[in-house]
Amino acid sequence: MKIKNILTILLTLVAINCFSQIWDYLPEITKPYEPNKNIKRDNVKILRIYQYILEAGNRTGDKTLLMEQYFDSLGNTYMIIENSTDSTFTSKTITQNYESNIEYDSLKRPTKQTIGKESKFWIYEADKLKEFHIINSLKMIEKRIYTYQDNQIIYSKCNFYDNSSTVCDSVIATINKENNPIKIVSYNQNEDENILVMTIEYDDDGNNIGGKFNCTRIQFQYSKMNYRTRLLQYDCNGVTLEDEEYEYVMY
Repeated sequence: MKIKNILTILLTLVAINCFSQIWDYLPEITKPYEPNKNIKRDNVKILRIYQYILEAGNRTGDKTLLMEQYFDSLGNTYMIIENSTDSTFTSKTITQNYESNIEYDSLKRPTKQTIGKESKFWIYEADKLKEFHIINSLKMIEKRIYTYQDNQIIYSKCNFYDNSSTVCDSVIATINKENNPIKIVSYNQNEDENILVMTIEYDDDGNNIGGKFNCTRIQFQYSKMNYRTRLLQYDCNGVTLEDEEYEYVMY
C-alpha cells in the first residue's frame, strides 16, 4: 500500500475517533470498546460498511466491504468482521475483560470507578459536574474542569505524561434545551493562543453531521429514519479522500 494511502487511512481513523470522543458529557464509565457505538442500531441485525474506490476524488464504481457488525435484538454487538488489504479479522464476542468497581451518589450518578490501578472520579456541585479526574498508580493522568455559561458547557482538559509534559485543550459545546450539543469547538491551548483544532455540528435530530479536523472535513449523511448512510472525507482542497456507505439488515 502506498504511503499516501496509509496516511489517509490513519487520518480518517484519528478524525473519526476524535469526532466520537470529543463530546462525552457526562464522561461515561469505562466500557468495552465497540466500533460504531454512536450509530443508531434500533432493530438493526447487521451493519455493513463499504468503501468506494476513488480516482481523483471520484467514485470508480468499485467498492470493498470494510466491516460487518452483528447485533442482537437489544442492540448489543456479538460479532464483528473487519477486512483490510491484507487480512480479515473476526471478533465473535464483545466481552468485558476487566473487573470494574463503580460507586454512585444518591442521584445515581457515577462518582468513582476503579479498574486495576486506574480510578476515575466525578465531582459534582449541586446538579452539575464540576471536575473529572483519572488517576493511575496514584498519579493524575487527566483532569477536566467544567464551567457553564447560558447555553454552553465548557471544559478544559489536561493530560499529564510520564515525561512531565502537560497537554491541555478546551471543548466548547453549544447545547439545546435538552442539553444535547448542536455545535462543538475544540482548541489546543498554549502559552500564546488557543489553536482551533476541530469543529463538529449536529442537525435538529441530534445527528453528528460532521465538521472540520484541522483543514480536512468530514461529512455524515443520514436517512429519514436517522440511520447513518454515508461518510465523506475531504482534504484541505476539497478533494474527496474517503467515501463510505452504510448498509443495514433489519430484524
